[in-house]
Amino acid sequence: HALPVAYCNAVVAVAAFLTPVEEIFQFLEDAITVKINRALAVGDVRSTRVVLIAGVLGGLLIGSLAAGLMTLLSTSTSAMEWILNPSSSYDLAHLPNCSVIPDNLLEISKEFFLITSWRWPLAFMNLALRGFFIGAGEIVSWSVVSVVQTLIMSLGIYLVFLKDPKIQTLAWISWIESLAAAIIFLLTFLFRGDLRQRFLGSGDLSAPTSTDPLGRSLVAESTAGHVWGTSWDVIRDGLLAMTLDVSQQLCLTGGIFMAGPILGLGGLYQLSAVQNAYPQFGLAFIEGITYVIRVRGSALVGLRSFGGFSKMIKGSGIYVFVLVVLSCATLLPYRQTVAFGLGSQGCELQREETCLPAFQAMFGGPNASGTTLQEMM
Repeated sequence: HALPVAYCNAVVAVAAFLTPVEEIFQFLEDAITVKINRALAVGDVRSTRVVLIAGVLGGLLIGSLAAGLMTLLSTSTSAMEWILNPSSSYDLAHLPNCSVIPDNLLEISKEFFLITSWRWPLAFMNLALRGFFIGAGEIVSWSVVSVVQTLIMSLGIYLVFLKDPKIQTLAWISWIESLAAAIIFLLTFLFRGDLRQRFLGSGDLSAPTSTDPLGRSLVAESTAGHVWGTSWDVIRDGLLAMTLDVSQQLCLTGGIFMAGPILGLGGLYQLSAVQNAYPQFGLAFIEGITYVIRVRGSALVGLRSFGGFSKMIKGSGIYVFVLVVLSCATLLPYRQTVAFGLGSQGCELQREETCLPAFQAMFGGPNASGTTLQEMM
């Protein structure tokens, strides 16, 4: 609500472009989290060590490579204008003198683009470390990181961003949050000699050796492969996960970048408002359960507790179904109120006659149907 319409559109456009790129370069994360927790479940210290090191170093290297490519892309003015302001061609023709579109939009959005990109090395490394700490049962360390990240985000928003709303501030808050998480994780390794000995040293895990129903050692089976075999499994499985994630995200990205030049500033904001509303009206409630499935599910599969895994999946399915019903029941009766609340920034468009086409594109007139923000909700 604090950002003007043009900047809200820029934030959503940057996210729509960077998220598929992030998914492509983040292909190791899903596989690493699953494999670390499977190895920990069966007491396989060798595979745990290999996958953890691959996750941390690979996250830094891949994140730096991805950020470097985005920095190189930012040197192209035409590419930046297409990415950061998808509706520029439409707005230039239909809103030539609308002052709501700031002259420095491209410059400010580019800074946001670069700060967000260079958060990736830390973010990718943290994903592997977070999965490891949860799988190792270090819930206290993981909780401390989560609390610190939440405090940084909350205090940054209320004490810094709201006093002077800028999209660069949002990017810096997110970057500092990732840096703090990385520092806490690494300091934990530095001061916890028992963790280093168990997972980075030469000893075996202290957990008892697990066996399958036939009495075969799961550790022996898990450590039979070569280190390179483990690394290749991580890459292969990560690529499969990447294909699924990218295919889903590209639908949203395509919609954003097709809507911009066709619908312009006002029409594009309809999509921006809905995207900004998703986390608080449902998606945030399933983030936790998806991570539980990845972490706990991989451990159950590693222990060959397929019955337990089946029960967890069924329970998760029931939880999601109930969540969908509750979300519909609590949102649909108030959808117009929510829509007008999300579109409150659009009121600035009615101050100038030259901006009225964008205002009408957002809220519609008396005969509008199916194209307004309230109809989308």
